Amino acid sequence: MLALLVEGQVHFVGLDVLERVGLQAESLTSPLSSEIAMSLVNMKRIYVILKVPTSFCSAFGTSGLLAAPDREPLVTAWQRIDETLPRFQDLIDVHIWIDHSTPERWASFNEKEIFKRFLGFARLRKNLTATVHLPFLHPLYENSKMHLLNKEELAEGNIRIQRFVRQRQFVGQVGDRPHVREVEDFPHLVEHSKHWRFSTLEDLLEAERDLFRRGVDVQAGVLHLMDFVYEMTDLGALGFGPRPGPVGMYPGRRIWGEFMDSYSQFFDDFRALQNEQGAL
Repeated sequence: MLALLVEGQVHFVGLDVLERVGLQAESLTSPLSSEIAMSLVNMKRIYVILKVPTSFCSAFGTSGLLAAPDREPLVTAWQRIDETLPRFQDLIDVHIWIDHSTPERWASFNEKEIFKRFLGFARLRKNLTATVHLPFLHPLYENSKMHLLNKEELAEGNIRIQRFVRQRQFVGQVGDRPHVREVEDFPHLVEHSKHWRFSTLEDLLEAERDLFRRGVDVQAGVLHLMDFVYEMTDLGALGFGPRPGPVGMYPGRRIWGEFMDSYSQFFDDFRALQNEQGAL
């Protein structure tokens, strides 16, 4: 902890400690406590990680705050973020990660309402860089009224939005047995990104967005591709698990086939790997 304080940065998992630090740092009186308090008050970089329940995200809707009673403290604390962060007057860099812990698509939540107060704080602090880390949005469910999409809207220069791939598998119960549910979401192609002929990850993501917008079932397309690769190579022997099996017809199959012909290098890569394994 002290090493982090010397560097002027602190990581918080949740909001309660962040609030208490902001409110109580001045009240620490022992020599060591005073040193810690000074370091806390003078923090330059704050990283906040929030893994929140769906009810937290749903509380920020178009009709105003409607939080479940057991989630009100968390929602209320987040609503005070524009009061908590200004207490750290030397702050120059803030990172906020938010994800939810259930299978619902992130795109169903109102990002603009969730981050309204935090972004309001950031816009007033021009000397501060604010980075919001959020799950990717599914292209078919993007909504400019709800989501942080418009770069011009964030053109103040000190606000950044970075997206990450959220978990796909969730464990629940079916009867008395655990059941793993895999959620269809965006993106699908990044798992094997090195086997596509794109120079950057951003180009690959934009290509996948275009496939969805053209009506392609990308999840089925990936299964189709992997089944075909298994047919042409021996991926099972290379430790890639069981063969997916035939997919059948799916929306956008012709478009997906053209996309594979243009950009896939799976066959060459896996054959090379197979030859390499055979030479050992």
